[in-house]
Amino acid sequence: MIYGAGDAGEMVVRDIRNHGALYDYQPIGFIDDNPNKVGQRIHGVPVLGQRDTMPEILKDYQVDEVLLAIPSASASLIRQILTVLEPFKVPIKTLPTLGNLKNGTVGLSQIQDLSVEDLLDRLPVGLDFSPVQDLVKDKRILITGAGGSIGSELSRQIAKYEPARLILLDKSEGALYDIDMELQRSFPDLRRSRSACRYQERQSFRAGFYPGSAANHLSCGSVQACAHDGASPGRGRAQQYCRYAPFDAACGSTEG
Repeated sequence: MIYGAGDAGEMVVRDIRNHGALYDYQPIGFIDDNPNKVGQRIHGVPVLGQRDTMPEILKDYQVDEVLLAIPSASASLIRQILTVLEPFKVPIKTLPTLGNLKNGTVGLSQIQDLSVEDLLDRLPVGLDFSPVQDLVKDKRILITGAGGSIGSELSRQIAKYEPARLILLDKSEGALYDIDMELQRSFPDLRRSRSACRYQERQSFRAGFYPGSAANHLSCGSVQACAHDGASPGRGRAQQYCRYAPFDAACGSTEG
């Protein structure tokens, strides 16, 4: 499924049609936010609907992968799209930004995995990342929503900075298992804990921040920093609670 029926999406489909042997893809449809494009066909591929109909479309079609073909998309837009895609656990690919496209053309070599940089507002070139390492290295870091698209990417990126322990929290045990096993393969020396938790179970999670509690099922010691999946439905409450009640903020991000 291709999100974006503009020039980039058209070039991808055209390249697949012209060089099909080079691709492992078969385009089945477009999603586009322009209602005037819905119902049209681009190189024979239909524009099936807009973002608000994407859940129904993904249920009706066997989608193996979603390609975000919007090189001009802001980080905010990408996060919104990922929030819609989240329940389907489908792999997501993307294209470089307009400034990084070679000669303004799109082809197989430009298709890449979604990275954490795609989810963040563009940072200045040459930014010093040493403060990030100072924050993370040798610290016990909690990742809320760790099983989701954004939370799992945060887990991968933070693991590179050598935390003392990475604590993965999500309401989905299956999604937690997947990211936990991936981290085990990529970072075999990384100490990890995982826990499936819902907002209503805040008492059982309190032990993660207060190890003296009787319900210390995480066995991870006190949490020293929390990376919150900002695309989750509980983000507003979580951001307010982070200052005063960190366990509430963490559990709030798993609701919905």
